[in-house]
Order: sequence, then C-alpha cells, then structure tokens
Amino acid sequence: MKNYNPSNLEVYQIFKEDLRGYVLKVLGVGLVFVLLYSVLPFTTDVTDGGVFDRSGVSLRIDHGTGCHYLEGAGGGMIQRVDAEGNHICTGDR
Repeated sequence: MKNYNPSNLEVYQIFKEDLRGYVLKVLGVGLVFVLLYSVLPFTTDVTDGGVFDRSGVSLRIDHGTGCHYLEGAGGGMIQRVDAEGNHICTGDR
C-alpha cells in the first residue's frame, strides 16, 4: 500500500472549501442575530410606538434625581415633560 501525500494545491483546495463554509456559517448566524435583535421587543423603550414604529430617541433617567431626558440620535438631550410642560422626575430631588 502506497502512502498518500497530498500536494500543496490539494491542501489549498481543501482548506479553501472548509474556510468558505465556515465564513458563510458565521455570516449567516450573525445576520440572524442582527435581524432578531432589531425586531424583538427588548430593543424598544417607552418613546417608541411599537416594535416597527421607532421614535429615534432614547429615554435617559438621571439616577441621582430620577429626572427624565430624551436623547436624540446625534447625542443632543432635552427634558422630558408631561402634558402640562412640567419636567418628569420620579425620584427625590
């Protein structure tokens, strides 16, 4: 029986196919994760109308005062107010 020693080209062909399959699997799993993360309810907050109706702002609460602020996508912040225009604060001042 003769020993089989693959050539460099054969080793490269095998490695290339294995690597391609691995990369495609990783990309597929990553894509599924991103899609699930974007539609699951834990990615919404009280400023959103629902899973598919995003407001584009994030609710921030000052832990020292309990006062609410809205942060825009660009990083700007503004006080969150109620219907009468009073700053919403849920903690002790």
